[in-house]
Amino acid sequence: MNKKLPMLSLVKPRSADVEPLPEIEKDRLIRILRGFGIFTESTAKPYLVSFTEGSAAYAAGQATIEVATHGGGSTFSPFVIEQIIVKFKLDRTHFLEAYAGSHNT
Repeated sequence: MNKKLPMLSLVKPRSADVEPLPEIEKDRLIRILRGFGIFTESTAKPYLVSFTEGSAAYAAGQATIEVATHGGGSTFSPFVIEQIIVKFKLDRTHFLEAYAGSHNT
């Protein structure tokens, strides 16, 4: 029995007053998320990145998400970044402040 499951969206449509997310380079996003206690784990495919809370992978109760890069594996799209924000319950304003502060690093 091959039953197709409905697609569920983790991302809510944003209102007009919400600042849009930028496309972010892979290394820069990893640095930003590290400041929120979110770390990367290796994956079998070079274009996938797995993010997890804390430093130990897949411990009970830890949020984990595996997402795809684009641009030859060098950037993350705004849609993917929104999924990460939702998954780890990050405050969008704090995330954008960390992004703005990361320009000089």
